[in-house]
Amino acid sequence: MYSALSHFCSKRDVPAADFSLHEAHCLRFLTLCPECDEPVAQKDMKDHQTEAHKQVRNATHSSGVSFK
Repeated sequence: MYSALSHFCSKRDVPAADFSLHEAHCLRFLTLCPECDEPVAQKDMKDHQTEAHKQVRNATHSSGVSFK
């Protein structure tokens, strides 16, 4: 739950005391996936898109319907 002693970042409630460190880590190492808006390590984005969204692409091509 969001409170005055915390900040909201990447769908997570981060304690205010840790927010500066959390934000620096996110900016340096993470990126949001354009398909699912989940934070993913930059180095793992290619694997994330091929594995996590493989079923979405296959379903889209075969039936014209996207399942996310």
